[in-house]
Amino acid sequence: MERIIEHLGSELFWILSDNRTQYELREKEILIGTLSTEGRLLSNAVGKCIDGSWKFKREGILKSNISIKESDKEIEIAMFKKNALNRNGEIQMNKKKIFSVNSNFIMTEYKIKNEKEIIIGIDNISRLPNMKSRVKINPIAINIPELPWAVLFSWYLVIMQQFDAAFNTAAT
Repeated sequence: MERIIEHLGSELFWILSDNRTQYELREKEILIGTLSTEGRLLSNAVGKCIDGSWKFKREGILKSNISIKESDKEIEIAMFKKNALNRNGEIQMNKKKIFSVNSNFIMTEYKIKNEKEIIIGIDNISRLPNMKSRVKINPIAINIPELPWAVLFSWYLVIMQQFDAAFNTAAT
């Protein structure tokens, strides 16, 4: 496994692992990070990379907030708060926005931005059950300490929103 920061500006891909137990972030054959989901409604996940391990947990069935914690601690380090009217939202630390999250209407592109620029772009997203996508991390992200968990979390958010859309479609 290599550090995320070593792959800034490169074309990365999230793919489902061969044994279908987790998603893997790769640049060609190089493993950069993993994301494992769990729970009946995929409400929990663990993202891992060389820089650390984080837990992502959806807060309640009807709520759209997702807490972000270091895996070895129960202290919340950040929270994703979804807008009430769409699937966009913001990632907050200490109740202050650090990133905004925007997706297009059909959820095939996501952009995670700081106050100035796109930090993480995810596109070419395929649908459940064999989700995969392309990821591009802007080289200006080199000095953003939250980058490792933000990259892992952004894929969890994509999975959750795709799952919600599929569930809502099946329920109608």
